[in-house]
Amino acid sequence: MRTRTLSSLVLVGVVLAVYGASLGGGFVWDDAELIVAKAPFFAAKGSAGAVLSSSDTGLYHDATPYYRPVTTLSFLASYRLFGLAPFWWRLASVLLHAGCVLLLFRLGAWLFVDERAGFVAALLFAVHPAAVEAVAFVTARNNLLCAGGLLGALLALRLRGAIAVAGGLLLFALALLSKEPAVVLPPFLLGLALVAHEPRLRPRPLVLVLFFCVLASYFGLRALVLGTAAPVAAAGDPAVRGGLIVGSIYESLRILVLPLHLNASYASAAVAFSVPKLLAVLAGLAALGWGALSRCCPDPLRAGSLWLLLGLLPIANVVPIPSAPVAERYLYVPALGFAVVLAAGWAALASRRARLATIAVLLLAAALGVRAAVRTTVWTDDRRLYESMVASDPANASAHYNLGNLRADTGDIEGAIAAWRAAVAAQPRHVGAHNNLGNAYAMTGRYALARAHYQAVRELDPGEAMALYNLARIADLEGRPDEATALYRGYLTAERRGADPQRAALLTRARDRLAALEAAPPAPPATRPR
Repeated sequence: MRTRTLSSLVLVGVVLAVYGASLGGGFVWDDAELIVAKAPFFAAKGSAGAVLSSSDTGLYHDATPYYRPVTTLSFLASYRLFGLAPFWWRLASVLLHAGCVLLLFRLGAWLFVDERAGFVAALLFAVHPAAVEAVAFVTARNNLLCAGGLLGALLALRLRGAIAVAGGLLLFALALLSKEPAVVLPPFLLGLALVAHEPRLRPRPLVLVLFFCVLASYFGLRALVLGTAAPVAAAGDPAVRGGLIVGSIYESLRILVLPLHLNASYASAAVAFSVPKLLAVLAGLAALGWGALSRCCPDPLRAGSLWLLLGLLPIANVVPIPSAPVAERYLYVPALGFAVVLAAGWAALASRRARLATIAVLLLAAALGVRAAVRTTVWTDDRRLYESMVASDPANASAHYNLGNLRADTGDIEGAIAAWRAAVAAQPRHVGAHNNLGNAYAMTGRYALARAHYQAVRELDPGEAMALYNLARIADLEGRPDEATALYRGYLTAERRGADPQRAALLTRARDRLAALEAAPPAPPATRPR
C-alpha cells in the first residue's frame, strides 16, 4: 500500500512538473469563441436545461452533430465557480489529466498483475506529447472527461458485483455524453471476451448486453435530440474519402510513435494520400491486429493493441470530422492503449534484462516529458501558438492566417499583411486571407492591391455579397462613380437574398451612398486633347 501511494504521488508530481507552466496561460485559440464569448449563456438561468435538450447549445452558433452535455455542463460549472479566471480552468484540466493517469495506473496494475508495469503505462501516458493539446487547451476538456469515464468504467468492472456493474454503466454513459469516441468501450469488452486468455479479463455475457444497451440508448437519445443517431457521411468520391482515411490514420500513428513536428492545425498535406503512407498504415494496423489476436501475445498486449485499434476508428474520418481531419487532442483516448502496449514491451524486456528495461523506460519518459513540457508552453497564449504552427509547418496556410489575424488585432498591420500573403502563397484559394488583405490594403490607401484581392474573393466565392460591397467602396474611393453605383446595386440585391442581421448597418450605408451617387449630376464628358 505504501508503494502504491508513493507511486501515485510520483505520477501526480510528474504531471504537475510537465504541465505546471500551462497554469499561467490564458484562454487560447477557440477558447475565445467557445468559452469567453459564451459567458452570458453560462450565466443565464435555465442554461443547464438547454444543454440537455439540444446540440452543443451555447458553444456554437449553428446546429452541430455533437451532443456532449456533460462537457458543456462542466464548462457551465467552471464559469459559475471561477468566472473567466483561466488559472482555475487550466488547473481543472491538469487535475483531470492527473486523475486519468492514476486510473490508468490502477487499471494497468490489475491488467498486468504487476504495479510496476501499471506504473510504466501511466508514466508514459502522463508525459506523452500527444496529450498536451487535450490538457493545455481548455476547450479540449471533453477528451479528458471521456477518457476518465472509460477508465473508471473499466476499473469498476474488475470489482464484479451488481453495484460495480451499475457504476461502470453510469461512468460509461457519462463518457458517451462527454465525447463520441467513448463508443469504443462495448466493442472493446466484446473483443476481450473473445480473445483474452485469463477468465478474469472476460466480461460476462450479461455485462456485455448491458453495455451495448447503454450504447443503443445513447444513439436513441442522439436521434431524439439531434434528429439523427449518428453522423452520416456525405456523398463524395470514394477514392478521396479513402485517401483521407489513410492519411489521417497515418498521421495519428506518426504522432503517437514519433511526436515531432506537432501542430495545432495540420495542413491538408499532412493527411494527403501517398503509397508509402498506405504501406505504413497497413503495416501498423497489421501489427496491432497481430498484437490483439495472436495466441502468443500476453493479455496486456492484446488489450492495449485492441484498444488502440478500436480507438483509431472514430478519428479515422470514415465519417469526416467537421472541426479538423487530424488533431492531437483526438489521440488522448487511443494513447491509453498505446501506453499499455509500451508497458507490455517494457515487461517483456524486464523479464530478461531488468536493468536495461529500467534505463530504457526512464530515458523514454524523460525524452517525452521534456518534449511535452516544451509543447505545453506553446499553449499559453495565441501568439506563441500561432508562431509555433508556422515554425512547425511553414506551408500551413491556416497557421499564417491565424497569425495575421492576431497581428492585426494588436495593430501590426504590416506584419498581418506579411502573414496573410504567406497564407495566400501556401493556399492561393484561401478566401479569408484574400479578404483580409483587401481590408488591410484599403485601410492603408493601396486601393489597386485591395481591389485585386476583393476580386479574388468574388471569383472564389461568388455567393459572398460582402465582396461586392468592398469592391463598390474601392471604386467609390478611386472616383469611379458609375462602377461604384453598379456594384452597390449588386450588393443590395445579393444581400436581400440572405441578409445577415449583423450587416444591417452596411446595408443602410450602401443604400445611402447609392442614393447619393444616383442623385449626383453626371460627370461632363472628357474632352479630347488637341
